[in-house]
Amino acid sequence: MIASLSGIVKSSGTTSAVIEVGGVGILVHLTAKTAGNLKPGKPAEVFTSLVVREDSLTLYGFDTSAAREMFETLQSVSGIGPKVSQSALSIYDPSEIANAINGGEASVLDRKSTRLNSSHRCISYAVFCLKKK
Repeated sequence: MIASLSGIVKSSGTTSAVIEVGGVGILVHLTAKTAGNLKPGKPAEVFTSLVVREDSLTLYGFDTSAAREMFETLQSVSGIGPKVSQSALSIYDPSEIANAINGGEASVLDRKSTRLNSSHRCISYAVFCLKKK
């Protein structure tokens, strides 16, 4: 697993960036908030999670280790993949999701649900499933 990247930002888009580490440019998918904080030519550090699929290796990056841990926790629920998990972390703080899971109440996430639309149902389902664990 690649747990973090530290290097110089070569380019940055709205949801991804290329960070040069040891002369190699590594593409990392980010939340919009994290991507917005990265500036080309400046040093950056992101916490990462490598998602391995049959046809790809995709690196997702986060500004905190708590966000990375929540990303991985959400994916432990059947039917919740990296895109939905990352979408949730674009809207909610990891602590908001953790509080919903610990309280077993997805309704605490409703105040931002209109921005997440169908992904909100997936996160509500994840809260329900993770409460049981």
